[in-house]
Amino acid sequence: MKSPTISVITVTRNRRDLLLRKLKSLSEQTMFPEQFELVLCINGDEEGTLEAIKQVSTPFAIKLITFPENRGVSAGRNACARLAKGQLLYFSDDDCLLRQENLQTHVHAHAGKAGVYQGGIRWHHRDGRYRDLRPQRFQYWNLHTDFSISATQFWEVGGFPEWLGGYGHEDVLLGFKLREAGYPLVALTSVVTDHIGPDPTMTAQVDKASSAGSNAVEIAKRYPKTAFRLGVKPWMLTIKWFLLSPPISPLVFLLGTDKVAYEKAYCEGAIAKWKEIHSDRS
Repeated sequence: MKSPTISVITVTRNRRDLLLRKLKSLSEQTMFPEQFELVLCINGDEEGTLEAIKQVSTPFAIKLITFPENRGVSAGRNACARLAKGQLLYFSDDDCLLRQENLQTHVHAHAGKAGVYQGGIRWHHRDGRYRDLRPQRFQYWNLHTDFSISATQFWEVGGFPEWLGGYGHEDVLLGFKLREAGYPLVALTSVVTDHIGPDPTMTAQVDKASSAGSNAVEIAKRYPKTAFRLGVKPWMLTIKWFLLSPPISPLVFLLGTDKVAYEKAYCEGAIAKWKEIHSDRS
């Protein structure tokens, strides 16, 4: 049997209904179904996701990896990438729905020039509003799923960082390592992925924000060049805390209450991690 051209890599955890919608979007791709596969990691299953997947018939092949407990998104993505047969890897979260031309466009782009390709994203809010993010250029700090890369390039930089726990910035670190290795990061402005749910950085998801701030410091400790873009240089955190700490921050009128809540929690997570690092050193 001929190997697929591209492998879609998805890690899911307790999002059965969203994942079934994703399978439908993959079934509607303009590529022939034998040209791609889905490599899926069920990263802890408390909603019967595995049983639901077994009941679904798809025109494309699905390879399954199951972890009895959550081992983190990086471990799940790397495990899927090891099992993948495609020369190209397309990383896509379980809450991201592909439009019909997405995979074909990514494959055509790689045929023209090797690199890391990322399309635009439309964040769908629960009230029906949406927000588009379609940069004409993208930098390493903008890397997020959905993006495509050759399997060779992915493993040359070591894949996703499994030492990084919790939520946040594993994509950014991979993007940084790819840029440092000299691989071009290319925006595919002709494709868009639909993200079911708002941009987490524009919401008051303080647990995610705190974890992201903590992870940013962990990354900056090992890769100091990233500290500025991650916003965790000590002087930056001092200024942010001064602006964000009042009961009613002046930034509320500029950014909105949800964004300010996210940024404050991010700052708190980063400061706590720096304190932990300095305590360990002493």
